[in-house]
Amino acid sequence: MGHNLLLSVPLTSIVATRTGYAANVAALPKEQVMHLCSLPAELADYPAFYQSDLLGHVSAEHKMQQNELKFRIYTAQRSPDEAKLMLPIMVAYTKKCKMSLSSLMTTIKPGLEAVDASAYLSGRIMESLEFLADLHQDGGSGSAAGCLSASSSKVVEGRANLPGCPKKTRGIDGVPKQPSVHLTAKGFVNLPKAVETTNQVAAGTAKCDIIGTQNGNSAPSAAQVAIGPTLLAGYVHLGQNSQEYSVTDLTNIGINKKTTEAPHFQTAYEKHKVYTPISKATCDIAEFSVEDILEDSAATQLFAELIMNKTGKVTEPEKQRVKDKIEQTYKKGNDFQKNWVDKATKNKVPKKAADEEGSGDINLESEDDIDKLRRILNYYSAQSIKRELMAAATGTGSNQSCTYDQEASKKTPTKEDCKEHTEKDACQNAE
Repeated sequence: MGHNLLLSVPLTSIVATRTGYAANVAALPKEQVMHLCSLPAELADYPAFYQSDLLGHVSAEHKMQQNELKFRIYTAQRSPDEAKLMLPIMVAYTKKCKMSLSSLMTTIKPGLEAVDASAYLSGRIMESLEFLADLHQDGGSGSAAGCLSASSSKVVEGRANLPGCPKKTRGIDGVPKQPSVHLTAKGFVNLPKAVETTNQVAAGTAKCDIIGTQNGNSAPSAAQVAIGPTLLAGYVHLGQNSQEYSVTDLTNIGINKKTTEAPHFQTAYEKHKVYTPISKATCDIAEFSVEDILEDSAATQLFAELIMNKTGKVTEPEKQRVKDKIEQTYKKGNDFQKNWVDKATKNKVPKKAADEEGSGDINLESEDDIDKLRRILNYYSAQSIKRELMAAATGTGSNQSCTYDQEASKKTPTKEDCKEHTEKDACQNAE
């Protein structure tokens, strides 16, 4: 009996020591949980934003191609003298559009990389949050053990109760503005830089020992956890042989990089920073003006060569005279739009120009089919070549109206030659 009594003392001591050897682990504070939920919700908007941005880019480029083709169609219909005046307009318009629209290929790659990085980071965050949210005491009504704090006295009971976390994949519909509340040019500005204890369920109640690392009361039972484990893509760092944890300051990772501590946050930040949303200064044909021609050195040089018979590069003393001539020729304001832009973009052509059956015209103002516009351009380009060939045969020179110098030619144009141009002079009497 005495031996049994003596043996019970050390056994009791050992059991007591094992039970109280290590403290429990507190739940992650409410502020961390809220902002960690809000971040994936914002990141979920990025694919929709990039799609909207890219579609806007494609639409703008498509519109630019339409207008360029309409200018070229109108130019192909004109006499050589009129065509000369259209060429500087076309050059200036193309330059204006190219300046406001970066190359589509240079836009797609960084956009896709940013979407990929944000989706990966969001997945890492949500996987951890949902796992920790589900680790709560059964039947505890929120006021018992758990790993994520809903307040200072209650824990989050299950992933369905995560505050503000995205519950499903966001639809790919339009997001007109780049999200920038949680991820900005500085970093992840709303994530707390320290573990706040105000809205945190304390260790004694939370008992979230699965994220403890101290020997005697950790995830692998009595074993000490190896150095360096992290949670939530590196935002939370577990202590070394400890029941406490710390968080990584990610608020200014543009300067204070966290490539080692939180690499996926760093990657997402850098990929989003590289992507520049497409300029909203659209290539609107209604805003195209004489000023755009004056500001384009290639267009002014071309005007000087074609209209003013300039040979060689325009010199500084000559530039003002060329600009004055451009303004005089095209005029400013509504006259330019009415007399030059509208005539090209609101042009009408017969259906046969697009190889379509039936009578009537095609209104180019509402035509957005690039292939059809190309067919029309090919038709009028062919007509222009035929005029040149006819002019060469008759010795008249290139002339839209089919006028020719009868004394300089021994051949009278035929009706076949002039069937597209019967306005006056020789073509009126074609054989």
